Amino acid sequence: MNTTFIVNPVAGRGKARRAWRFVEAWAKGQSFEWEVLFTRGPGEAGQLAAAAQRAGSRRLVVVGGDGTLQEVVNGMDRQEGIVGLIPAGTGNDFARTAGIPRQPLAAAQLLVDGAERVMDLGRVGDRLFLNVAGVGIDAQVAMEINLNFTHLTGPAAYLAALVKVLSYYRNAPVLLEVDGEVVEERVMLVAVGNGQYYGGGMRIVPPARVDDGWFHLCIVGDASPLETISTLPRLFNGSHLSHPKVRCLKGQRVSISSPVDLAIHADGEVVGSLPVEFSLQPAGVRVWGPPAEQ
Repeated sequence: MNTTFIVNPVAGRGKARRAWRFVEAWAKGQSFEWEVLFTRGPGEAGQLAAAAQRAGSRRLVVVGGDGTLQEVVNGMDRQEGIVGLIPAGTGNDFARTAGIPRQPLAAAQLLVDGAERVMDLGRVGDRLFLNVAGVGIDAQVAMEINLNFTHLTGPAAYLAALVKVLSYYRNAPVLLEVDGEVVEERVMLVAVGNGQYYGGGMRIVPPARVDDGWFHLCIVGDASPLETISTLPRLFNGSHLSHPKVRCLKGQRVSISSPVDLAIHADGEVVGSLPVEFSLQPAGVRVWGPPAEQ
């Protein structure tokens, strides 16, 4: 299968560039045809994906993070192409969701030993996302990470940004509609999950499955900063769902509005502000990775 590696050399503070050295040496010993393209700036990965497909490539393998992967999925012809991933970014949450190893050579070996799997996609405005989107404190944290904490990766970046955001963030009233069901309350955050993880391994929406045809929502109500900090460790195993101010819903179409100007994030990238509508695209993308039963 003709394969194009799309490498974001600055992803993960240079982690992707280092990972590519190992993957390149591995790829030279394989029998499938491949080429490599390097991004030179934000937004270019999607353009490179489209160009690679026009040149006859069918499998597009991202060497980078969730942001680069999202760009490729948005830029590619998803009817004709398959996307793969060598996780080398800040959080690598989609790799957790899809069961792709975080060790570069183990992830690369799936290109030989793995299989094609169909997964759902989310849409927010004109942008597709793979993992988790939402509004509230987590969107503000994403903004802080991208502005002020790029020197950190994974949970360390999320936790450092969260400490700063807790010093000024105020919970906000929202009007939430999920497949016609209306919820109106003051919230800390609303996470809309196609996948389970964000923030470098926080299992924010444990019921989510990338191929079940549903969004799963985690709604955190009017929690105080102290409640947030004390509950934070439980985000990594999903036990936060038992907290009295946390609840889950599911649906395929979600709209959120508020009198407060709240930011929206998707896969860790800030993509706008309220009001917003999220819609699900079942079986929206083909992903190369472990077979679904694994």
